Amino acid sequence: MGEAALETAAARVAQLAMALATAGGAEQARLMESYSEALAELEALTEAQIPLHEVEPVLAGLGLGDVSLDTPVASLSGGQKTRLGLVRLLLHRPQILLLDEPTNHLDIPSRAKFEQAMRAFEGTVLAAVHDRYFIRGFATRVWAIHDGTLRYYLDLEEL
Repeated sequence: MGEAALETAAARVAQLAMALATAGGAEQARLMESYSEALAELEALTEAQIPLHEVEPVLAGLGLGDVSLDTPVASLSGGQKTRLGLVRLLLHRPQILLLDEPTNHLDIPSRAKFEQAMRAFEGTVLAAVHDRYFIRGFATRVWAIHDGTLRYYLDLEEL
């Protein structure tokens, strides 16, 4: 498998994305199904490329170190699933994270671990968050929408 399979899967996703851009009706629905399958295959191949020695510290850092690697995702709590999703994101080393209410389903210890992960993240985080205490825990700059107006906060204590 390896690198060639990864390149083939990535090319398939790109090809289907281009076809989707111009398709309509039944053809679009058919292509969307193929695109979803190709994307899942690419994701599986990409995750298979990440060495276990890189996975374990990220799991531990987000409080999942005690969960066996063969534990079915369906048996995890809502908070564990949220943190597992973040682990998956962080292992791919994205430049930007787009998060929508990432603290939902997290208990207090999980929130603390999540804040730590966000402080350590080297990219940009764009998040829709209503929890001002969580934001203060890791944000360096905040833009907020109040009554349809975009505000920039220099002092996070104003939040």
